[in-house]
Amino acid sequence: MKNKKGEAIGGIILFAVMVIVAASFLPAIFSSQAQMTNPYTVSNETYSTAAAGSSVYITGQDLIGTPSEIWNATGAQLPCINNFTFSEVVRTDTGVKGIQMTSVASKKTADCNSVNISYQYGGEGYVDDSGGRGIANLIGLFAAIALLGGAIFYWVKSGGFDFLGK
Repeated sequence: MKNKKGEAIGGIILFAVMVIVAASFLPAIFSSQAQMTNPYTVSNETYSTAAAGSSVYITGQDLIGTPSEIWNATGAQLPCINNFTFSEVVRTDTGVKGIQMTSVASKKTADCNSVNISYQYGGEGYVDDSGGRGIANLIGLFAAIALLGGAIFYWVKSGGFDFLGK
């Protein structure tokens, strides 16, 4: 003899546990997905390059495009953009990928010793190519489908359609 009342309560408890697990996992999954696919924007970050030919590491790991706006410290927009080259390198201080700004020796001017830069970069874990970002955007969707599929499977297995009759 089956205890239908006990099975129903057990099913409700198991379904509630699945919802709690889904509610705890999905925000972390979507947060990681956003970190892999969305670039960050830096506005007016100040860097100093005193000597011609010197380099400095700037925030980020993957440079997206080229910095388009460079101002000097007083806020005047100068043609300083041509005084610097930007490249992705392995940082000597941390050993991880980073962005390096190097002043071009032949174009260095005193007005561009301390500059404010605006640019976009990909953070840690950023997916470089568009195909990979397209696939990474599906991670959260498939996680939600898997959790929903597990709940539906259990509901069907425990006789969820019994109310329709036989």
